[in-house]
Order: sequence, then C-alpha cells, then structure tokens
Amino acid sequence: MIDKSQGFNDVDAPPPYQHAFRSSSDSKVNLASPSASSSSTSRSSSRSTLSKRQPNARTKPTTSSRWFPTSIFGLSKTAKQVRSATQGLLRDLLWQARPCEHEWVSVLGHCADTCSAHGLNFSTLIQEPFVEGHLPIYWAILKRPTSSPAAPAPAKGDHTTTPPPGDHDAFVLAIMDASIPLSSQSIADARLACMTVSDNTLFQRLGRRYEAFSPRSGTDRVLLGGSDAVDTVEVMETRGGGGAAAGAAFSVRFSITQFQLRMRVSKLARIEFIARGTYSAFL
Repeated sequence: MIDKSQGFNDVDAPPPYQHAFRSSSDSKVNLASPSASSSSTSRSSSRSTLSKRQPNARTKPTTSSRWFPTSIFGLSKTAKQVRSATQGLLRDLLWQARPCEHEWVSVLGHCADTCSAHGLNFSTLIQEPFVEGHLPIYWAILKRPTSSPAAPAPAKGDHTTTPPPGDHDAFVLAIMDASIPLSSQSIADARLACMTVSDNTLFQRLGRRYEAFSPRSGTDRVLLGGSDAVDTVEVMETRGGGGAAAGAAFSVRFSITQFQLRMRVSKLARIEFIARGTYSAFL
C-alpha cells in the first residue's frame, strides 16, 4: 500500500521518492527542483576537481531506446534510484483493490515529472513487465470495474478527449496515454487482458482511440482519414441455461463505415471483436 502520509493527498506535492532513497546515505535527490542542485555547485571549484568529475558526464542519461526492456547501464546512480522508486510506486498503486482517481492522477503525474527531470523516459519505463511479469496496463484492465457509463467515441488516434468524471476506463486510458508511443508489448498485454476478462466494449474503445492498437489499412486511412465515423462492433453474450451450446452462444452486431466504397477500392473490410474470452477477426 502507498503511504499517503507522504503527501499523495496533495496533488502538488511530489511522490515520496525520498523515503525510497533513505538507505542510500551517500546519494541525495532534490525532487522539488532538480536544476537547483546542479546550480548550487560552487563556482570556485578548481579545474582539477572538475576534471575528476568529467568522466561522470558520460553516464548522463540520454533519450531511452524503444527496445525492450530499458537499458540501465548508461544511467547515473540517482537515475537508477528514481527508476526503481517509480516502478515501486506504480506496483504499490496496482496492488490496491481500487485506487481512487485523485491518488492515481497524483502518482502518474509526479512520476512522469520526476522521471523527465532526471533524464528518464517515463513512457518506456511504464512499458516494462515489472508487475508480476506483466505491464501495468495489463493489471489495470484486469482490475477495471465491470460496468462503465457510456463514453463518446473519439476519432481514430485522438487522445485529447478527457474521460468524463466517474469513467471506469479513466485509469486504463491514463496509463495508455502515458505509454505513447505504444510498444508491441503494450498492445499485446492490453489485448490479452481484454480477452481474459472478455471485455469487448473496452477492446473497441482502445481500438478507436489508439491507431497502433487496431491499425487501419493504407486505403482505409485515405478514405476515412479525418472522418468522425468509425466502425462499431457490439457483442451480446447469451446468459442462462439451455445446455452447453446455449451457454456459449453470442451474437455480433456491427456497422462498417462506407462499406461499399471500401470494398470497391480495397476489396477488404476488417472487424475485430472479443466474445467469450476469444479474439476474432473477420475480413
């Protein structure tokens, strides 16, 4: 559990990284103003002192590679500590039964700011399988409430639409937004999680919101680019008795935008959905 006494109830307060660093007495981190610590270096330092510190400049973190997982060999000791503390905070957040919105907004925001201040790529860091072998997005989807109010369908690739208050998908979407550009591992873990809980509604929402999650063909991008209309797929699973066959039955209702034109041009229209914990795609 996250120690809320460290200031998580205050959105403007930084996360308790200092608590995670107490065991390292020889390394201090100024999270409130990372630049202030560097500017406080005495200007009267001799050239010999500067020359001894020069090799450490090589360990200054650069833009993280998109390869997975993130390499830590080029990071300074402080950056490694921030990286470890960030993953620890996110892990504790996901271990909670249902973190409140105020808390996860504060944690994600401050973790992203602190990582940026120390030369770490938060997008890359959050797309590592540091929570029981899976990415944070996987567990966020699995722990998502089963019922959610109707949400507007933004245009493909539009991440500017803020989820309405009380939206059960808000935590999932926040993690996905923080992960952009999405890695193949994030897409695979999100799809697997949707299959595990058999959540076609969330699966369709992610596909509409993130281009990488459900990419369009080249011709569809030209024909539908900038259009507010999107393909919709609704799955209705049959509940109740009637034998094993009836218990596993489901129906699919879909609407394909500009179907005839797309078939004339590309001879192809693809729809994806999840039913009974199984992923299906029709061409």
